[in-house]
Amino acid sequence: MNTEELHIFATVYKCRSFSQAADKLYMSPQGVSKVIVRLENEMGVQLFSRTTQGITPTLYADRLYSQAQDIHLIFEKIKSIENISSLHKETLNIFSTYGFLQGIGLDFFLAFQNQYPNIVLNAVEFPDSALMDKFLSHQANIGFATGPYDTEFFVGTYIATNRFYAVFPINAIMHRADTLLPCVQTC
Repeated sequence: MNTEELHIFATVYKCRSFSQAADKLYMSPQGVSKVIVRLENEMGVQLFSRTTQGITPTLYADRLYSQAQDIHLIFEKIKSIENISSLHKETLNIFSTYGFLQGIGLDFFLAFQNQYPNIVLNAVEFPDSALMDKFLSHQANIGFATGPYDTEFFVGTYIATNRFYAVFPINAIMHRADTLLPCVQTC
């Protein structure tokens, strides 16, 4: 038994008809009937009395329906917890000059994701001129450039082991820069 089968069962229970339930579920009546027969065989009980006038739920169906409603509520709570946890993820936009991301490699991204699981890295490469424009339009949180940068608009630090600069917009939230920079300097 799985949640989809319980959903089909609950729909049949409410509709009191395989064909009406099939219409609501976008299934064939035969497909709905097969699911109910499979549930009945698995449970070893008859869930619906079948007559020429239609179907009638048995006491077992009444009990299963009650439990199915509880299970449905539990799954909805679980889904809401998953949705809430995904809302707490931040996105850190990393824009770099061509070649930088290849230089730091996949290990950096994997290590960062392990250390900061609630931060999603969005890394994109641009020409240096476009990179600075992205910063000025507040599309990036951190960037890596090869050339000089305008100190009126940006704060940067030279990365000694490479020919790149880490560049941060002056008005950026600096805790993000403080979080990322130690990881970058060890590359």
